[in-house]
Amino acid sequence: MQTRILFFFLIFFFLSGCRSVQKETHEFKGDKWQTTEKIKFQVDMDDPGEYDINLKVYYTDKMEGTYFATGLMLHAPFGEERYLERSEKVFKNGDATGKKNDEGYYEYEMQFFKQINFAEEGIYEFEAQSLMPTHELKGIHKIELLIKPV
Repeated sequence: MQTRILFFFLIFFFLSGCRSVQKETHEFKGDKWQTTEKIKFQVDMDDPGEYDINLKVYYTDKMEGTYFATGLMLHAPFGEERYLERSEKVFKNGDATGKKNDEGYYEYEMQFFKQINFAEEGIYEFEAQSLMPTHELKGIHKIELLIKPV
């Protein structure tokens, strides 16, 4: 009986370890995003399946406005394209809604694609663009593209 439990535990551990979160990061110089600049990420997907695609934003108190608005385009290696826009509250009553990290930046994670199926292996390209009504978004330190197995 104990051998069976150990066997299933090892299989579960092995399978869960194969599909880890993939992370691609872009850091902004001087904590400013020129809103005409599109941020490009490339992910080599070698384990097709279902994933959640999120963007994590790292920002400071200097970010202007209450909301952070961005769009994310997905280009699959077989030609499929998908695009979503999100606008979420990163300040409420003047206080940041994100969790402050050890470096002093606030972190806020935005979900874009839920349980999207990566149908085949290959290079998937992502393109993030600011949808903020300014030419320069101040107070943004970096963004991370997170690809999380479901």
